[in-house]
Amino acid sequence: MKSTSRRDFLKLMGLTGAACLASAAPLCASTEGAGESETAIAMLYDATMCVGCKAC
Repeated sequence: MKSTSRRDFLKLMGLTGAACLASAAPLCASTEGAGESETAIAMLYDATMCVGCKAC
């Protein structure tokens, strides 16, 4: 069995991680809006006050 060096292992894991991220990117990108208004830019909320009701 061929011994793999730490350097080769890290290179392989880096390439594998990059390939996974690159292949998942189109799945995460959405072309549809989530019901946003034309003037909405962002939403700010206080996470310390959040109770998880998802009304925001």
